[in-house]
Amino acid sequence: MSAKGSSTGWKLNCSRNMVSEETVRREAEGAADPSAPAETPDPDHPARRMERAFGPVLAGVILDCVDFATMGPFAFIIGIIVGFWIFSIYRLPLQHRIIGALLAGAYCMMPFTRFLPLATLVGAWVRFRESK
Repeated sequence: MSAKGSSTGWKLNCSRNMVSEETVRREAEGAADPSAPAETPDPDHPARRMERAFGPVLAGVILDCVDFATMGPFAFIIGIIVGFWIFSIYRLPLQHRIIGALLAGAYCMMPFTRFLPLATLVGAWVRFRESK
């Protein structure tokens, strides 16, 4: 039998020795210490490699889907929101996020781009250039 604490995520196993509540509280506080070094993600992890390989292409596909689904000034607003979200995923500075979001909004509002997957092609081109 095991019980799981809701706020700390620690497990208490009845087959092991019981620990005092104070010890558990100290361990839980130590885990949430902001001065503790953050773990660096492993660049060879399969999920990290998939994100690196397909990230720009998938971002382009999302933007092209928004472009296909919307028209007019509404497309500009939704394009800005989605563009800001996409550039936030890549943790760009705020100024670059705003510029990218405005470009994404303009792309979604432009006529005759509805059936052309230009954002996907740009994402594929970016990935191709980085593979050199």
